[in-house]
Amino acid sequence: MKNIFRFLFIALVAMGCEPDPDIYDGPGQAHFPQSSYDYFVTSAEGAYEVPVYLTKAVGEDRTVTVEVSGESTAEEGVHFSIASKSVTIPAGELSAPVSITGDFEALGTDGPQELVLTITQTENTAGFRQQTTVNLIQFCEYDINSLAGIYTMNSSFFEAQYPVVSQAGDGDALDYEFLYQADYPITIEIIQIDDVTFEASIADQAAWYSAFYETDVYIRGSGQVNTCGQLTLSIEHYIPGLGSFGSYTEVLVLN
Repeated sequence: MKNIFRFLFIALVAMGCEPDPDIYDGPGQAHFPQSSYDYFVTSAEGAYEVPVYLTKAVGEDRTVTVEVSGESTAEEGVHFSIASKSVTIPAGELSAPVSITGDFEALGTDGPQELVLTITQTENTAGFRQQTTVNLIQFCEYDINSLAGIYTMNSSFFEAQYPVVSQAGDGDALDYEFLYQADYPITIEIIQIDDVTFEASIADQAAWYSAFYETDVYIRGSGQVNTCGQLTLSIEHYIPGLGSFGSYTEVLVLN
């Protein structure tokens, strides 16, 4: 019996000496903590920081270099600038940032861009998340009045481009004098999903007259809203009781 207890005691001691598999005990290796980031670039100046992490703190300063990958659609010096492509993580610390500044005007002209950053050094670099994507997106603070004005309608349904005028309506709505034909006013409701996401909703409304069918054609749809002045809409054209012409992408750009 004593031998059995002695064996159990030795086994328990041995188990207690085993390393905890949940505690990392390897070298401090550089990596990005996330595979992607959304950077909403406003007209106010200010940098966006992308952190570079070590898997554990080390006893000396660690310098990590990054480069802009050729996979990027964003062009350095046009859509963004980087304060430095070399970051130093101080001794005893776990991270330091890469500082990026987006160009508000360029993103407004060219649309959203992807900036792909890669950790370039091979020594002390983790075998995971050596690359991250920063989505550069132009963003304006939401104000329904700032979305009112003269738009250019890019209609895939009519394969035409022409000006249309809107004004702020009741609540969060834009009232257009017309989208397709005079004397057919259209209301588009703007819906705020979160701080940076806005959608458009078009309830069933008569939008133009079909001479062929001798009746009004209705529209309904939804889409995405860029608060700097662009509505990308999917609009269905249909005649109640007869059928649908299908859904088309229609883009409204504030002049």
